[in-house]
Amino acid sequence: MTHRKHKKITVIGNSVALRIRPVPSSDKKLTGVYSRLLETELNNSPNQDLDWHIENMGLSRLMVREVYDSIDTYIRTFPDIFILNLGCVEAPSREIPLWFSDIIFKRRFRPLYNVSIKLYESLIKPYLRPFFLYLRRRKSWAPISEFEHYFELVLKTLKKETYSQIVVIGINPGSSRIENQLPGTTEKYKLYSDVMERLCLEHDLDYIDVSDMGSDSYFPDGVHYNSHGHQEISRRILKKIRKENDL
Repeated sequence: MTHRKHKKITVIGNSVALRIRPVPSSDKKLTGVYSRLLETELNNSPNQDLDWHIENMGLSRLMVREVYDSIDTYIRTFPDIFILNLGCVEAPSREIPLWFSDIIFKRRFRPLYNVSIKLYESLIKPYLRPFFLYLRRRKSWAPISEFEHYFELVLKTLKKETYSQIVVIGINPGSSRIENQLPGTTEKYKLYSDVMERLCLEHDLDYIDVSDMGSDSYFPDGVHYNSHGHQEISRRILKKIRKENDL
């Protein structure tokens, strides 16, 4: 009897790792997010003595600081590979402060959720977004210095406490739609991605550059991958894994 060796991958990401936009129509084949595609591809590889499992721990509006605060939770998944898909939450210009976002994403002050989400969806988002962006001077939820600090802490901790391969995915370059809604965001996406790429280089980690991926083809809503985008990201991650693991 051939004993298969088990390999595990943990995805730490925001909604980019969770959603397909637009959602495929019911009459189309659902290809799944990149973690599902990657798991299928790895288990169909010619090397049949490996059994791959991917745990997608993505969470909407997940920030790097939150990852660091819960780092032991991720470490205890004991993966062979970590995939980090972060940054697009902190970087954009924002019309509301982080504390208000915590309410509408049910991070805290849950009794205030109903009234807060109604206020945001019916008034702030459709009518007052430009005014509040101006009022807040297009501030991000995390300054780039803070983002760099916590991202490096996450990388250092994962390197120190595990023997896992670490693969970091850059931030999608945005689109005219995102720039029109949240002015200044396109430039910030590049700056925050540059920080991640530089830290990966300094710590000898794998970085996946996505700056060549156009919005129309891969992420039409300006943020989340469509089916084609998830397929392409799966392909790029697979290339890194095969190179590192001689598959």
